[in-house]
Amino acid sequence: MFLKLLLRRYRIPFAVFLFVALLGPVLLGSLDRHLARHNLRADAERMLEQIDTAVRRSEALLRELGAVSGFDCETQGVSQRLADEVFEEPAVRWLGLMRDKRVQCASAPLRRELQDYHFALKPLKDQFLIAALNEGQLRDVLLLGLDTENGRLVANIQPPDIDLITRAECEGCVDYILKLQGIEGFQFGRNELDEIPAEIHRVQVSAPQVDYELVLYAGKEFVDYYLGMGWFVSVLISLVCATVLAILVHALLSLRNSLRFVIQQGLNHGEFVPYYQPIVDSRTREVVGAEVLVRWKKPDGTMIPPGQFIPFAEESLLILPMTEQLLAQVARDLDRYRWRQGAFFASINLVPEHLDSDDLLVQLKSLLERYHLKPQNFSIELTERRQLANLSAASEALKAFTRLGIDAKIDDAGTGYGGFSYVQELPISTLKIDKMFVDTAVDGNLDVKRTVLEAIIEFAHHSELETIAEGVESESQVAYLQAHGVNLIQGYVYGRPMSAEDFDRWLKDF
Repeated sequence: MFLKLLLRRYRIPFAVFLFVALLGPVLLGSLDRHLARHNLRADAERMLEQIDTAVRRSEALLRELGAVSGFDCETQGVSQRLADEVFEEPAVRWLGLMRDKRVQCASAPLRRELQDYHFALKPLKDQFLIAALNEGQLRDVLLLGLDTENGRLVANIQPPDIDLITRAECEGCVDYILKLQGIEGFQFGRNELDEIPAEIHRVQVSAPQVDYELVLYAGKEFVDYYLGMGWFVSVLISLVCATVLAILVHALLSLRNSLRFVIQQGLNHGEFVPYYQPIVDSRTREVVGAEVLVRWKKPDGTMIPPGQFIPFAEESLLILPMTEQLLAQVARDLDRYRWRQGAFFASINLVPEHLDSDDLLVQLKSLLERYHLKPQNFSIELTERRQLANLSAASEALKAFTRLGIDAKIDDAGTGYGGFSYVQELPISTLKIDKMFVDTAVDGNLDVKRTVLEAIIEFAHHSELETIAEGVESESQVAYLQAHGVNLIQGYVYGRPMSAEDFDRWLKDF
């Protein structure tokens, strides 16, 4: 039971986690081979760097020895000077001095006569020679020679330890061949893989003496190692990404659900209250009605701005029960403060979803009967900012209100989806002109919206529609609107949105 509740609560984050965790290894499927290639390339670069460093250090040592006037060749042809140099220089494992094609002095005895291979020496720049011996016991021997006054100095360069460089992912599963550009037939290294290489990588580098090319061959065991490593890494990355995304989704859903919960709690405790902004006939200064605006008043008196909850309330359709609560309070205020007298109306904002059922109409009929109100005491405002999915159905729903005697208005005219098609299709009697157009009604303002404002006014007059200007803040705007036949004014120029008590006091003093 607990597991079922847990899955129900976290089903969306869990689904996200499962989807990413399963899809991740598929999307990262090439990661394993990429890792193998990346590491093979890195190994080749490290190996070539070692070889180049060893050659450079050997060159420097041979130059230094070439400047020496002579060598003491001791018994068995071993020179202490050469032995000491080899001991101090890790890049060289043997040094020798050749005269007449024979070794005269060496750092250590040779197991085989070097002169048997002297023909393999090939010239480099600056009098250096190089050779690669790949036969018998001298396998993987890289020689560097320099002709001097003493004879030919030869250094046996320390070859790279390939198993150490490849970090022993597998023993004997990587081989290499070093080639020198421009020296035909030169080849040093080993290539003893028992199988066709699974990966081959080439690295080239330019050096003062010669351009190197290193070819690294990797066997199946090497690649298989990274296949397993890549699978492990891709699964790990997928799990991490899946966890992060699931947490983010859960946080987002929790935030939205939390807001829903808080609004629902506010509805349960009657925290949403109506505020009234007067609508005044500027010719007679008579208050003809008020637009009802919802406000969220917490028990401690804190007011939550409408922008923080109205958009979510509309999207989540919590605006529907919110409007029902608001209507009930407006009906009580109309009766309590005697605003029901005369032609005074309270204008309620609707969203398209209000027209999907007759719940609001049924509630209005009940309120009219209960508080002995007139249908003219209410009007409804349908905003252009939200699209009506079915104009024909919306028209039939609005006609039910107008047949009852409740006036229908278009709010925010000219700003949204409806345009003038709403007026043609819906039983509308009044256009409410949005503040962004009213703001252009000042002297010297040549804003393009001024043209739209005048077009809306002209259209309303031509269609025999009443007009109400919203957001009017100055007497100059009132004068401009009056000159263009717009006499019903709503805005700070007369009054801000007010609670029922404040609005009643304002009405008595206006």
